[in-house]
Amino acid sequence: MIWKNGVTTFLGSTQSFAEDVFVLGSDVYVVGEERFNITTTVATIWKNGVLTFLTNGANTSQAFSVYVK
Repeated sequence: MIWKNGVTTFLGSTQSFAEDVFVLGSDVYVVGEERFNITTTVATIWKNGVLTFLTNGANTSQAFSVYVK
């Protein structure tokens, strides 16, 4: 989850992990991973709270940084 101006935004399941946040105008981008089981995480980006997987989940992946131009 992230907080903006005291408001909590839940990103996904209880197994979502945020690594970096980038704000551009009114858009908030968060990258990290969503854990599916004890050994598999999928790199994920959330734009304004909407989740998009960055891989197909065949292998463990993580995202650590985001920059939007």
